[in-house]
Formats: sequence, structure tokens, C-alpha cells
Amino acid sequence: MNILVLLRLIPVKARDYLWPLIQYPELTHLTIVRHEPLGIQHPKVSEVNFKAAEAQHSTQVRPLQRVLNIFRIFGLGFRTTRTTQPDVVYGIFMIPYGLFVFVIGKWFRKKTMLTLIGTDFNKDVLERPWRKFWQWMLKRIDIITIFDETARQKFINLGFDPHRIFVVPHAIDMQRYTRREGLPQDIDVIYTGHLWPLKEIWRTVTAWKTVLEHHPDARLALVGDGSARADLENLARDLGVSENVTFVGWSDDPVSWLSRARIFVNVSNQEGVPTAMLEAMACGLVPIVTAVGGVPSVIQDGVNGYLLENPADPALIARRILHLMNDQATFERLRDEALKIRDFYGYQAVSQAWGAVFQQLRK
Repeated sequence: MNILVLLRLIPVKARDYLWPLIQYPELTHLTIVRHEPLGIQHPKVSEVNFKAAEAQHSTQVRPLQRVLNIFRIFGLGFRTTRTTQPDVVYGIFMIPYGLFVFVIGKWFRKKTMLTLIGTDFNKDVLERPWRKFWQWMLKRIDIITIFDETARQKFINLGFDPHRIFVVPHAIDMQRYTRREGLPQDIDVIYTGHLWPLKEIWRTVTAWKTVLEHHPDARLALVGDGSARADLENLARDLGVSENVTFVGWSDDPVSWLSRARIFVNVSNQEGVPTAMLEAMACGLVPIVTAVGGVPSVIQDGVNGYLLENPADPALIARRILHLMNDQATFERLRDEALKIRDFYGYQAVSQAWGAVFQQLRK
């Protein structure tokens, strides 16, 4: 089966989404339409790219240029579909790629497929004012893949055909996300990801004041960047914890930071199945996370991490952190259970989930 995919992701994330699909035997060819090459060397893969006007990291590209690049992908996807005539037009993320896939697929009478993430589902499908339009559009997409069974059931409850909704977990490159030996073990708690308001990172920073009352030398690292960074830095300073909180900024090598840490905290108020959590667990960290989205499909409270009610109470966050810091036996037990996700979210394991999707596409 010949598939054309539209996406604009940083290379590491793009490969995580695509490699399980590439490895599925029934895929004959995958044409990747993207702003610049991913560099995937595989006989099944070809790329159609344009060179972005700016070469900076995606977080530094000017907003207008980013918008222009996105619409150039639409034009490139339209022309490539016309010339290559794939069996399926596929997009990753709903806005704008779901819309692009819908238009291109209907224009050329091709089957359409879309992968949704947490924000797509939690906000655009369920909450935003335009949700009725997005639901109408999605009901006309041939295949939707979603991150966990709970989200799939919510789609079905909205009137979607269950034969078109499939669970395909987000995959993790287990070769990349393996704890590195020999690095200093100098970070007690870490967060990796965007520093956005919806991630509620201020709750962890607030909890850190309590942690320091018991462990004055404890270190918290925030790896990432975003619109909430300045407010978080001000909060850390106002609470008197800034000396023990490291704002790393964006890192293209998060494994080097994860390998120095013991506990991963993400108390976001919305998620799908967060890849940052899976990456941390694969590196041997114990997660403390809010029970939102698909998180409970991965985390069993007190078994392979700790689940917190949303919104998370900073006092409870602090207690969970302190328990793991003070009780080595509990930490090791939860860590060993957390590492078992390596058996379920690697490329080969997720590749098998595509079998049911291809069976439906053949109909």
C-alpha cells in the first residue's frame, strides 16, 4: 500500500511516529511531504521537501514564516498527490493537517487517514467552539488513529463508526531513550516538554519549596521552553527556590538530562499519552503525573508511578516526591515497573498495531 504523509514535526518526533508504520510489511511505499528532509534511509521511503526560509530550530522560526511553511506543505502535498497517485493520504495532527488531508483526499478521491494527539482530541474535538465542524470533518475521514482506548470510546460515544477508529500508541525509540551510564546523578526531579500554561508547571515549582525544607540541596530541572517560562522564573525567585531550579531551555538531547535524574513530574491539566512521560520511564525515571487523558492507561498508582487528581495539589506533589526521595526500596520497585513500558512502546511493538488499520484500508 502506497501512502503519502503530510507532517511538520521536529526530526526526532517525526521518526517516532513514522518508523512503526515503515516497518509494517504491507506498506509498499511512504512519501513524506515536509518542509525539509528527515533523512530516513529506507527503500520504502521517499521525501518531497522545500527548504524552509529560516534554518533555526522550529521554536525560533518567526510566526509568519511558520504559517507560510505550513501552507507550502499543503501546496506541495496537493501537487505530489496528483503526480504520485498514492492509495492513502495521511496526516499527523488535526490542525491544519487533518483539514489538508480532508481536502486533498476528497479532491483526488483517495482514502484518508489521520493521527490525533492529546491536544487535538481534548481541545479541538471536545471543547473548542469549532468542535462541531471538526467532528463533522473527522466523520468523513476514512481512518482515525488515537492514542488510547478511552479516547477511542469517547469518539464512539460521539457517534463515530467504531470500525474506523483505531488505537495506535505513540512509539518511542528505545535505542535513543536508554539511560546513559557515567553521568552525574545530580537532578532529583525533572520536567521535559513545552513550558506552556496548560502544563501547570507552577504547581511543581510551588511544591519545590516544601521539598527544599526537607532536602535543602535537592535539584529540579525544567527542560524546555515556552510562553510560561518568564512567569515560572519569577515564581521560583519569589518563592526563594531559584538557586535549586535549573531552567535548561530547549534541548535536542533530552536523554542526557533524563539520565541525570530520578523522578519525572508532569502535572498538566490535559494530555493524550505524553511521549515525554514514556521517554522518562524508558530512561528509568519514576513518574508523578496527573490522571488526565490517556495517562491512566499507562500508569497504575503506586505500581509504576503515582497518579494525582487534576488539578494537582502542590502539597501532594511534594509528599510524593519526598516519599520517593526518602524511601529507596519504593523508588526501586516503581522504577523497575516503569521500565517495563519498553516492551510495549518500542517501534516493533507499535508496528504490530498497524495491522488492524491496514485490514480496514483494504476494504
